[in-house]
Amino acid sequence: HIEDGKLQRRAAERVITAEVATDQFSFDLELRAGQPPLLQGHAGFSQKGPDRDAASHYYSLPQLQATGSVVIRGKRHAVRGTAWLDHEWFDLVLDRHARGWDWTGLNLDDGSAVMAFRMRNERGEEHWASGTWRERGAMRTFDRDDVRWPVLRRWRSGRTGVEFPALWEVGI
Repeated sequence: HIEDGKLQRRAAERVITAEVATDQFSFDLELRAGQPPLLQGHAGFSQKGPDRDAASHYYSLPQLQATGSVVIRGKRHAVRGTAWLDHEWFDLVLDRHARGWDWTGLNLDDGSAVMAFRMRNERGEEHWASGTWRERGAMRTFDRDDVRWPVLRRWRSGRTGVEFPALWEVGI
């Protein structure tokens, strides 16, 4: 539970329920796993920098079949689609050069799944990158040199003056 949100797994049914209620909206979803967990990185150990200690334990549940409802301004809408759930935890803080984190998880139409990320340094340049791809049970982990994240457009916050990447082309 986090405030009014709840994520609960019913292991025997391979189902996860997700409930969130705010002043603006609420949703109640049932997420049904059709695939086994996808271990990210090398056997679930996802390195986040040159130092092997800068890493996480990480798995994803891609291609979840989602059904439920969303309430917006008091009106309930039935929804269904495909979802992605990540579970990642760290033993240590990220290395001292990591300042930004770009991530994507893609559920592809053929049932395959791709995850890619890059860590940015204090200058906004790539510090580290990795990715994982699974198709029909075969899995491949991509190392830093296999993942490209060229920034096509940036956005500057009018409040803080900090510039952020806003559009990328991700290549694996």
